[in-house]
Amino acid sequence: MRAVPILAAMIVLAAAAPAWANKSAEAEAAFADNRDDEAIVLFGQAIQESAGDASAQALAYFGRGEVQAMNRRTDLAIEDFTAALALKQDDASRANTYYSRGEAYGRKQMIAEAVADYSESIRLAPGLVGVHYARGALLRRLKRNDEALVDFEAELKINPTSYRTLTAKADMLGLPMPPDPRPSYEADHAAAAR
Repeated sequence: MRAVPILAAMIVLAAAAPAWANKSAEAEAAFADNRDDEAIVLFGQAIQESAGDASAQALAYFGRGEVQAMNRRTDLAIEDFTAALALKQDDASRANTYYSRGEAYGRKQMIAEAVADYSESIRLAPGLVGVHYARGALLRRLKRNDEALVDFEAELKINPTSYRTLTAKADMLGLPMPPDPRPSYEADHAAAAR
């Protein structure tokens, strides 16, 4: 079973109308159980059934977009994230949607669009883990190293043990790489033998 990236959905579903809430909950369960095509269909039904509730509909679009993105259906994911952003959402949900759409834009090498979405996500929720790193990595690719370093530093204030941020910063500055926090194969094997 995979971890479900749409954790906010469960909070919203608790207060939701039963018809579309059940579809969204079923879609979440299908996605968690690797039944992605079924999840997409169920999120589609939730979108239709929640047409009178903008935030519920935005949540269903976001959920379907996440499933599409996970399956590398990037254009469809961008469409769903864009549809979610056109609807009423709280700032935290909107920030997550911008972040996810930024990730999808990044996969399509649409760097300017990805940077813009990451920037909007940061504006809405400056403490969201991962967004500063993602934007910094793209800024570094654009050779905007000073801005990238600012983002890496911001990410490390939020998440001081972010290995990917620590290594990106060290690489950019020509510093020694930090030790890999993951246990080595040898350490795992020795621990299992005990």
